[in-house]
Amino acid sequence: MTYEEARRLNVADKFRPGYPAEPVPSLAELFELAKPVPGFLLNLELKDYPERIGDIAYRAIDETVRLVEAAGMGEWGMFSSLSCAALRYIDAAE
Repeated sequence: MTYEEARRLNVADKFRPGYPAEPVPSLAELFELAKPVPGFLLNLELKDYPERIGDIAYRAIDETVRLVEAAGMGEWGMFSSLSCAALRYIDAAE
């Protein structure tokens, strides 16, 4: 599913049928929602595996890290992945 397809989903409908539509937030929108919440912690699980799809996974990781840093959310969470290569890549960039 692309982001545009996911964005058309109504995430509120599953839990509260009949409530106004609530789209899937972008990562930047999620950060804005989370900033005012005391003690908020975020686990960003990376699903793009360099071992399977190559360089496009690294570009996705770079963009995710860029968004985290731009939002000032670096101390608010962690990255996780089943890909050791992805986690090593993030660790080496620090």
